[in-house]
Amino acid sequence: MVCSSESPAQVRAYRCPLGQRLVVRGRIGTVLRYTQTLTLWNGVPRVDCRTTVDGFTGEDRLLRLRWPCPVPGAMPVSEVGDAVVGRGFALLHSPGESGRGSVDTADHPWTLDNPAYGWFGLSSAARVRAGSDAVRAVSVAEVVSPGEKMSGPMARELMVALVRAGVTATCSGADKPRYGNLDVDSNLPDTRIALGGPDRNVFTKAVLAEADPAYTAELQRQLAETGRARVWVPAAAPLPAVWVPGADLRAADALPVLVIDGRDDANLAAAIASVIADLGDAEIEVSQQAPPAMQPFEARTVALLNRGVPSFAVDAEGTLHTALMRSCTGWPSGVWIDEPRRTAPDGSNFQLQHWTHDFDYALVCADGDWRRAGLPATSAQFSHPLIAVTPRKSAARLPSAGSLLQVDPADAVHLGALKAAGNP
Repeated sequence: MVCSSESPAQVRAYRCPLGQRLVVRGRIGTVLRYTQTLTLWNGVPRVDCRTTVDGFTGEDRLLRLRWPCPVPGAMPVSEVGDAVVGRGFALLHSPGESGRGSVDTADHPWTLDNPAYGWFGLSSAARVRAGSDAVRAVSVAEVVSPGEKMSGPMARELMVALVRAGVTATCSGADKPRYGNLDVDSNLPDTRIALGGPDRNVFTKAVLAEADPAYTAELQRQLAETGRARVWVPAAAPLPAVWVPGADLRAADALPVLVIDGRDDANLAAAIASVIADLGDAEIEVSQQAPPAMQPFEARTVALLNRGVPSFAVDAEGTLHTALMRSCTGWPSGVWIDEPRRTAPDGSNFQLQHWTHDFDYALVCADGDWRRAGLPATSAQFSHPLIAVTPRKSAARLPSAGSLLQVDPADAVHLGALKAAGNP
């Protein structure tokens, strides 16, 4: 791995009544030359950026942009198609090695890169709140029912509520293998939700056996008082300590577990229904006397808007990565099914990307989660900027505002494409 910080760069600063700009010119070793432009317009709540790769001529290279901006307790989220979903941290390097080395994909092939549709960042899809100060963001969850045959009737509506909140969720039976092994799973969970207490659910029994007895006592206390219980059982270690290349998160104490239980079947169903209702605001409230032992959390969002790049990744240290360009010689590079073969001006295959590239993106931040920040609308505005034009002929005075189509409410409904009826 070669970084731009390993070579000197030239920096020029500009200032005018409209805003401020930095222009950085440098090299990444012998791989490429770049120009980085960062613009802060007065009154615009974002940093507009452009990275220009000048006359790239290499091959088999992946160009990543790294933007360190850790937010305590936040988890990766991104927009994909018509939804915003939680993602897991990427496995790009060993703990503490961000910017100094990369994993060998021959040993760890699954880095957990994801598509970058319009924006990605650090925020929260859903949250578990235990008291006023203890908050844990949830991005990817495994719901564990007492048995596989019971998963449908018991967990379906909870799964729907989690997905509606943006949580990437899967369901399994307590008597089956746990989700969290990259040899067979496409990603890793960061939280588990166990349905039923130790008398119903063997996974819950294993979790409480590994945990401090205070959590079993808390479960029994809540059941005795109300007939229903929600207990947050912390993991044996913080998430960044176990979220490492080659991670295996199947152990009962590898991840925190929210135990939902009821004195009988009716109370268990009611307890699950109350959690579903709680997820209406993407936050589950837990009231318990046992310590939740949650890591520090800040209700902040930071995101990188883009106009189409190959992928993104956020490591456990809070560094945003976006892949700007991939140059490759592997199949199907250079393969054509219809003649004549087309090439770049230098005769190379298009997959080598031998030309000058401009990549536009923007950094934004806000209080609260991505919903409060209005990131989908902000991203759409960045990706579809207004284009100012000068008419060739003089015309009547135009109104200060106008539209051929209006969508209401504008902050909740987004129009992606419109086609008039018929064949104009």
